[in-house]
Amino acid sequence: FILKGIISKDKVWTGYYNHQDIMEEDYYNIPDKLKIKIVTPVLSDNEKFIFGFENVFQKIIKDFEEYVNDDLSEVVKESSQIFTVINEKYYLKEIKFNSIMKKSYLGEIDIVIDKKEYKNFIYSIFQFAKFNGIGKYSEYGFGQIILK
Repeated sequence: FILKGIISKDKVWTGYYNHQDIMEEDYYNIPDKLKIKIVTPVLSDNEKFIFGFENVFQKIIKDFEEYVNDDLSEVVKESSQIFTVINEKYYLKEIKFNSIMKKSYLGEIDIVIDKKEYKNFIYSIFQFAKFNGIGKYSEYGFGQIILK
């Protein structure tokens, strides 16, 4: 018996991400509203905890640019026209990092995708972040998110 993956409610395989499949999906099947729940702290390259949607989104875009090998600076510039952040809540959590207790941030962010022509692309970026994690040490469990 070999477990190759688990199909979740949103039909994304755990351990599998395909940007092209999401881009080809009919945009009516993709939700307009996304709830992003940051369940483990996000670390920057200089090992500081990232706080605020703008900073988290910048880190996601940086990681995604490396994945697709493309410059996405136009998406960052136009992000306020593409989607709207309607709610942002953060919680402080003390964790031990490098043998030092530090304050980190967990949170929930709700966005609405305003421009339908970007719907698949924005959804794909956040699915990538869900699969890959965000920031430094994401392969060790930092920067994990849940999408609803």
